[in-house]
Amino acid sequence: MDQAIFDLAIVDGTMVSSSSVFKGHLGVDQGRVVSVSRGLARPQARKTISAEGKLVLPGVIDAHLHPVYADRMGRLSRAYAAGGVTTLVPYIGAFKAWGGTGGLKKSLDDFIAEGREKSLLDFSVHLSLNSQDLGELGSTLEYAASLGVKSYKIFTAYQKRGMFLSDQEILKVMTEVVRVGGLLAAHCENGAVIDFFEDRAILAGRTSPEAFGSTHPDLSEAEAVFRFLCLAKMVDCPVYLPHLSTWQALEVLRLARSWAGPPIFAETCPHYLDLTDKLMGLWGTRAKVSPPLRSQEHLEPLWAALKGGLIDVVASDHAGHSSLAKAPHFSDVYQAPTGLPGGDLLLRVMYDRAVAKGRLSLPELVRLLCEKPARIFGLWPTKGSLEPGADADLVIFNPELERVIDGPNPLLKADYTLYHGKTLKGLPELVIRGGEVIFENGRVVESNQPGRYLAAWFDHWPKTAKA
Repeated sequence: MDQAIFDLAIVDGTMVSSSSVFKGHLGVDQGRVVSVSRGLARPQARKTISAEGKLVLPGVIDAHLHPVYADRMGRLSRAYAAGGVTTLVPYIGAFKAWGGTGGLKKSLDDFIAEGREKSLLDFSVHLSLNSQDLGELGSTLEYAASLGVKSYKIFTAYQKRGMFLSDQEILKVMTEVVRVGGLLAAHCENGAVIDFFEDRAILAGRTSPEAFGSTHPDLSEAEAVFRFLCLAKMVDCPVYLPHLSTWQALEVLRLARSWAGPPIFAETCPHYLDLTDKLMGLWGTRAKVSPPLRSQEHLEPLWAALKGGLIDVVASDHAGHSSLAKAPHFSDVYQAPTGLPGGDLLLRVMYDRAVAKGRLSLPELVRLLCEKPARIFGLWPTKGSLEPGADADLVIFNPELERVIDGPNPLLKADYTLYHGKTLKGLPELVIRGGEVIFENGRVVESNQPGRYLAAWFDHWPKTAKA
């Protein structure tokens, strides 16, 4: 392609992949990356954008969010775009709390249709299962897999909400997941332990926000992780551990990774890396999340697990509610909805707390936020990469700008952020999806092309090798 004229060229930027950092140029044609080069020769293009002094990152993938509360895919995708996220992989199900009716197949069809109509960003889907979904489990997973939905989620807690599955039920789900070539995630906390301590706390009148963490002991997570991983090994089921929050769970993960067996992937979230349970006294029920914010002792082991590769992915677990939905339950934390907003700040928080603070390198950041989510959830190599052939999902990021978070994101109905008043270094200045600018000069740029639904393509992964 001598003297090729591309649709778009990004020139003089610092290109960042999971393996290298170099100054160079990038050419885009028909929505795909077609050229990444070092040196002085700039590609010719119909439009050229200078990234001098800026980082050029692959678009971030948030592999864990819940666009079913205050904000659905329309609003949420635009707030994410402003934050440098270009691909979403939300969890959806037929839970009444999520607005689902008519069963999982209908929930899945409805959500994909809604995303295709309203999302600014490309998206894939995880399917969440509860106890009422087991009667038609086989046909449901077959239908989901036929649509390219091959990652699923169960809960080892929350029997009162109809989410809890017994060990026997989990094994049944795992067997079906293996049959359709999928991956199973689990919210790992011991439900019996949580219910016991919560009931005891309520009887004792301990219903303030500060009491919430004591009903979700650290070891309840570690025990459930151990049990889930043992079950997975018995039936050879690939698994994913979302939102790990305790050092004890990391010890269990390290042990299980030493076994020969099915692949084990793991995730944590920015709030478990940076925030602590002290915020329950300051923010009340607005800081309620499950697993709960933990004590300071867990933070550094989680950072070490990121640095050492024990944890594969950082995702937001965005579940934004309004203050009105949270605050009326301030005196009864157990009745308040669970979840935190934050997906719009995923890249900014991780750059500031990880790279700017010297905890992680730029390639490590790209591995955690871009490459590994794409690889694990069947979107690689078209997502999470700057390599030729990948979708031209790009973030031009200014690493020097500092901004104080002076309030909630005006693009969202979720009207608070636990980062209010905090200073973050680094800011996305321009965001590109499929070769098209969707955020520039502080504004979301609307597109004539809505986000695409992405079918996951994976069928299997290598076995976990013995250490």
